[in-house]
Amino acid sequence: MLECDECKAAPSNSITIPDLNHEELESLLEFLYSGTLNVEKLEKHVYALSQAADKYVIPHLLKHCERYLLSSLSTSNALETLEIADTCSNHNLKETTLNFLVKNIEHMVPSPKFETFVHRSPHLTVQLVTRAFVNGAK
Repeated sequence: MLECDECKAAPSNSITIPDLNHEELESLLEFLYSGTLNVEKLEKHVYALSQAADKYVIPHLLKHCERYLLSSLSTSNALETLEIADTCSNHNLKETTLNFLVKNIEHMVPSPKFETFVHRSPHLTVQLVTRAFVNGAK
């Protein structure tokens, strides 16, 4: 888990995990010790924890984050959820989110969030728009 060069102990015997801020690392450690997180912490750090779970191969945490993301999926967070699902190669979360976005495409496309998403994630935009077009053509 901590074999990368950035995570090796320095002479001061400290380990730096550059992907997480202090609160996110605290939440990760809490989850590792207890096997759960309160909803407030999970909600606040779910994207960072999903990425950490994927990077450091913590399947139970990844599943925990997936359950939360699926249960809280809405038009206000679906684009971010799609990005994290793609980043973490979470097929179930990605498919569910894509289907949700296709059903709500008329609310998503006119938003400023969508324009930002298009520039940040062109490959996901193509997947979304293609799926919406194919589903609309049926």
